[in-house]
Amino acid sequence: MMKECQIMLYGREHIWIDIAHRKNPTTNWYVFISPPVSKKKYETHYQDINVKIGLLNKTQDIFPDNEKIKYTLIELYVENDIIELIRNLRALIKYIKDKKYKIVCNLTSGTFEMRLALYIAAQIQKQHVKEVFY
Repeated sequence: MMKECQIMLYGREHIWIDIAHRKNPTTNWYVFISPPVSKKKYETHYQDINVKIGLLNKTQDIFPDNEKIKYTLIELYVENDIIELIRNLRALIKYIKDKKYKIVCNLTSGTFEMRLALYIAAQIQKQHVKEVFY
């Protein structure tokens, strides 16, 4: 079965530091939520994209096997560097594609640059991005 991974793109100083999750009763989606943190704390603990990929792996173990759709929220910190953002997104897209995930991009959040970077990264990796609005 194809799993789905939701990549939410937020602004600076938002990263994924919390693996607590909640279930949205109206959509039956699980969403992992990350609060904003300071830049200093980010630089200390979350520099490597592999940390995010490792956390992605851990979250998939939490989901019940009988859930039809599985979502994970990943938030990336990038400071005005669209090239670095594209690199990070390409790494995530390649990993997700290899593991048979789908990418779902919520276009109601995130900056134009982040959405553009996701589109470019997806095109480079020849991966379709499903767009959702809510």
